[in-house]
Amino acid sequence: MKTFFRKLAAEWEKTLLWSGLLLMTVVVVLGLAGLLRDNEGEPVRSVPAPARHIYLNEATAFAFLEPAPLPPEGSSNPFAFSTKFPAKTAEAAENRPWRKPPPKADPPKVDTPIAGTTPKADPPKATPAAPKRAVVVRYRGLYSSGDANDTRQLAFVSTKETPGNASGMQVLGEGQTVAGVTVRRFSADSLVVEGPLGGEVTIAIGNQKKIPLE
Repeated sequence: MKTFFRKLAAEWEKTLLWSGLLLMTVVVVLGLAGLLRDNEGEPVRSVPAPARHIYLNEATAFAFLEPAPLPPEGSSNPFAFSTKFPAKTAEAAENRPWRKPPPKADPPKVDTPIAGTTPKADPPKATPAAPKRAVVVRYRGLYSSGDANDTRQLAFVSTKETPGNASGMQVLGEGQTVAGVTVRRFSADSLVVEGPLGGEVTIAIGNQKKIPLE
């Protein structure tokens, strides 16, 4: 006997599994036996269903969905009447009092001259005078020409005429003329020229002056 219990203790997992299966088998057998015992008693009697109650008159419940019948002739029902409207005509549509007449276009305005008055003519516009001609002279310094034995000093000048912007560069001696301007004398520091209107003008080296030609 001790050997049997020792074997069960050694293999407790298998012992627990078989014990559970045995317990489940007993529960299932007892449940089936209870069901069979209930079925062996008296048969269960069915209770009849209550009588059907009618809450609406089925003959007239949905009568409102059908079109209403016409009243008999000679009926004095004030709600039973019919009206015939006159046919619409184009003349009646045009003479509706609530419709506004279409707007009429105003005649074009014509300006009529007033007797005894004449329009004033605009005075002729004065033609702008043409700009007067002038020349801008710049003195650039001395220019030496010739060889070592015979050296000649000249004036190096540049000119720019207006209008037209005609420009040029010249090497001039005393008494020579360029663009209507005559060289009178010059030195290493300045240049003296005279325009066609008279009067001498002195120009320092590196500077320029505007001389009128007319």
